[in-house]
Parts: sequence; C-alpha cells; structure tokens
Amino acid sequence: MDFKWGYYLKHPVYQLKMHTRFERLAPGDEKEQEKWRENRKKSYEGSLKHFLKALATGRLDNHFTFKEYPSDIFNEGNSQMLTHIKADEAKMLGPKEFKVVPFEDPGLKKFYLDGVLEINYFSGTSVKKSYLSVQGPYALIDTLGGTYDVSVLNISGDWANARIAGMLPADYRPTE
Repeated sequence: MDFKWGYYLKHPVYQLKMHTRFERLAPGDEKEQEKWRENRKKSYEGSLKHFLKALATGRLDNHFTFKEYPSDIFNEGNSQMLTHIKADEAKMLGPKEFKVVPFEDPGLKKFYLDGVLEINYFSGTSVKKSYLSVQGPYALIDTLGGTYDVSVLNISGDWANARIAGMLPADYRPTE
C-alpha cells in the first residue's frame, strides 16, 4: 500500500485506545503506484469499512449475503471466539431488513442489531466470511464506512483476521 502506518496510544482513566495515523508515501514508479491502487481496492472490497459504508448509504449489493444468529454464539468474555453455530438457528436477511436510522448529526446513522450477523462477500471465486454483533443498543456509523466507537462492534472471521493488514485511511474512497 502507499501509506506508512503508525499509531499512538491514548488512555483515559481505565481505557486504552489506539488511534491510527497514515502518511502518504511516494511510489518509485507507475508500476508500483498501480500495484498499491490494486492492493487498496482488494483490502477495501468486502471489508468492514465497505460493509458499513454500503449499509449507511443504503447501497448493499448482491456481492453480500447475510444470516442472523442468536446473540449467544459468541463466547462470553471473549467476543471474537465463536462457541457454536447451528445452521437451523440462522435467519436469512435481505439488504432492506437492517434497522439503520438517522442520528442527530446528519453524517451519522444508528445501526441496530440484536443477534450476530454472518456476512459473506463474494468476489469472483473467493468468499470472505465475517461475523458482527453490536454491544449496546446501537452502533453509530457514518457514510464513509467508519464507526463513532469501534469498541461497540464485535467482529470475527475474515474481518478480524485482516484488521491491521487491511487498514485504510478514514478518507479512503474507492474509485468506481
């Protein structure tokens, strides 16, 4: 990618938060620049950022499929460890079935989710499978694919595995 990634830690009284910082790098040549562009696109497609942006803007497409499970499939005390998944407990969801409502700030939306969502993203012959749940009544998301407080989202699967490697700057916009 064409960004140098860094972070700094901030700790209010009992909570440690990591804030990321990106610095744009200069490519050595046109070939390297094109490779970086392709890597960014590959990182973005099917990512949590892609899903949240599509959800907030009402543009979920047929590359995504969804199943909702009861909230107890995550291991208590470790939100990234799935304890069990029973296919007969799943409910298929369509893109229009999500509860996303405007927030007071016009750039933010409230995303409500009661259970655990299985998200499959299909691209060519590959499938990215991830799981998502929301701690608390809702998650605040924005139309760029960000979330106001990432700690309310529990993720597992491909999103968790690629969390650092697939990081993109907050203002990243894929070229259509």
